[in-house]
Amino acid sequence: MPRSITQFIENIYHQFPGQPVAFLDEAYRGFERPEQPFYLFTAVIVKADDMESMRKELLDIAGSTYWHTSEALRTPDGRARAKAMLRYLIEGVEPILIAKKVSVERSDSTLEGARRGCFRSLAIALTSGVEGVCAPVNLIVMERRNTSALLKIDARTFSDLRSEGAIPRVSRLVQASPNDDRLLWLPDVVSSAVRRSIAVGDDGMYDIVKEGLHVMTA
Repeated sequence: MPRSITQFIENIYHQFPGQPVAFLDEAYRGFERPEQPFYLFTAVIVKADDMESMRKELLDIAGSTYWHTSEALRTPDGRARAKAMLRYLIEGVEPILIAKKVSVERSDSTLEGARRGCFRSLAIALTSGVEGVCAPVNLIVMERRNTSALLKIDARTFSDLRSEGAIPRVSRLVQASPNDDRLLWLPDVVSSAVRRSIAVGDDGMYDIVKEGLHVMTA
């Protein structure tokens, strides 16, 4: 049976034994469309004791070791699986936090400013804890972007937060692939649900999870 996580990510989890992990992914609409751009980051917090069982159950729902929501939504079967994944998540106890920015200045043409604002808001909330929502989380695993330059930007944003004292120095950011840990599928499917609601007014997925979302404005 194939490993459910890579050695890379397992080694990191061993440094935070028994601690919950926040899994992050984003969604956005840029200036390529006439509608107002936006950016959002989603965090799903998973307890250490639940991780392995959730990986197995997500695999059953997806029917494959590969999942990307935007691709899955192209087929009826994929849409059904995405909704099943959302129902599975909302039936559990995992806190879901969203930081969004729905007013983006034209000068922020690459949306990097919007991304940074959302990420900062979410990182501060996660590492501080949110009353009635979640306790502080020390380890953040974020889906990695596809170039070294973009990876460095996100690492610098997190480093700046620590330097400013906005988050504890013990906090750690790991930029990883869903191939490292399929629990990254969770923020991906939630982000897609919220994006479709904002972008095209399709609430079919959003309605499944909306009651379980804690939403912040970046």
